[in-house]
Amino acid sequence: MNQPTSTSHARAARSARAAALALSIAWLAGAPRAWAQGAPEAAGADEVAALLAEADQIAAQVGQMRGLAPLGPIKKSVQGREALRAMLEARFKAEIKPEEVARETAVLVQMGMLEPGFDYVAFLLDLYSEQIAGFYDDKTRELVVIAGMDLKEQRIVMAHELFHAIQDQHFTIDSLRPPERGLVGGSGNEDRALARTALIEGDATAVMLDFTTADMGMLPKGSGASTMDNPMIGGLLEQLMGGGLDPAMVGQSPVLSSAPGWIQETLIFPYIRGLIFVAEMRHQRSWGRLDGVYLDPPESTEHILHPERYLSGDAPVLVALDPAALAGALGGGFAPIYENAQGELRLRLWLSHHLSAKALSKAAPGLTVERAAQGWGGDRLYGFAAGGEVALVGATVWDTELDAREFEAAMAAMVAARLPGAVLRKESGQWGSNHCFEAPGGDRVYVERWGSWVLFIDGLAPGASLQAVRDAAWASRRVGVYPKTTTRGRLDAEGP
Repeated sequence: MNQPTSTSHARAARSARAAALALSIAWLAGAPRAWAQGAPEAAGADEVAALLAEADQIAAQVGQMRGLAPLGPIKKSVQGREALRAMLEARFKAEIKPEEVARETAVLVQMGMLEPGFDYVAFLLDLYSEQIAGFYDDKTRELVVIAGMDLKEQRIVMAHELFHAIQDQHFTIDSLRPPERGLVGGSGNEDRALARTALIEGDATAVMLDFTTADMGMLPKGSGASTMDNPMIGGLLEQLMGGGLDPAMVGQSPVLSSAPGWIQETLIFPYIRGLIFVAEMRHQRSWGRLDGVYLDPPESTEHILHPERYLSGDAPVLVALDPAALAGALGGGFAPIYENAQGELRLRLWLSHHLSAKALSKAAPGLTVERAAQGWGGDRLYGFAAGGEVALVGATVWDTELDAREFEAAMAAMVAARLPGAVLRKESGQWGSNHCFEAPGGDRVYVERWGSWVLFIDGLAPGASLQAVRDAAWASRRVGVYPKTTTRGRLDAEGP
């Protein structure tokens, strides 16, 4: 029989595990890279051979830890810093269309999430290339390793990225992603895309933590144990997110630290919240249930934020309005420029960006932004532009009327906080209520609840008919079922 562990020993062990966790998470959040002094831009033959051999050993180790052995050789290459930066920038420019980002930026400015003039494209490119360490490309199915990096940090990077290669071999990462277009497409339903990313990155982060703690001698190799079995893990991660991101985590990344808080939280969400989700899916010290999640992946950030809702089969609904009808009702030459699903996470971040806990509690005693965004069932936000003007129309549906009432209250409080000089007209009846805010310049913002639905209209010009836009929204709303994802499963062991 093992001797009982002393309280002080247990506390020290927990502190060490927490330190390992914080170290790994800080790396993901942009901790400074330790480069070998005088490291050459191009790696020599000996360094390349050593790094590739190290990668093979790490792949076998993380595969054993996760119970997913590599199904075949993993394509790998070693690049210098500048070459890797050029690869990343080329990939970024191929995937990010400036005109689409410009339209999204206009919508985010209208929402008050970005300041006018914010160069979102430049910010994303700077962030993309700021902290280069290596990556796995699931299109070419190649792991790219950087030369000249401190080996200890390089091993952490490789553990995370090599597991992406193993994920790809077993589950075909690309098949988890939504199609590009449509109501569930990646460009039109970022909420669903972010949920899938959280599964992929949360799993790789869990493997990385296990690898790091095993390297530190705190996790027996070959035991089948995981840091996810530690009952403290969920609480520690909740503290990290609940208390806001630690400035030390983002402070070492100048680009990330310069971003608004909602961008920081969105970028870190797949790693931290995804890790919490993965910890919940690990069941009875087994990865079996998590492997099954790849065959029925989460549909929304609600599933990631509330794993119990994923497990219970609480599926979101697709929401759509008629953008042509809305544009006609807006008049004044307005044309559609944007549509997307916000999801629980983005709605929560939108509220918290404008509302302090004190201000919300004053407007709706006992209500928090987290509670106001819970019970999300589905939504769609549309953006329209005419000249330099932008208008928004959004519809959300909630699980219960109480959920809708709470979101309505939070939205009204948020608009009041954004437009302190606005005149408010409010009406209520048996089935719902509405709030119309008229700013000093004449623009109007409108919030209406009807049963379990909440409608939002922003940027309505003085000459536009609120009644026409409202009627077009309610008359054209429709809902549908999220189509199931068919995960392709294992790749050919030889690769494509």
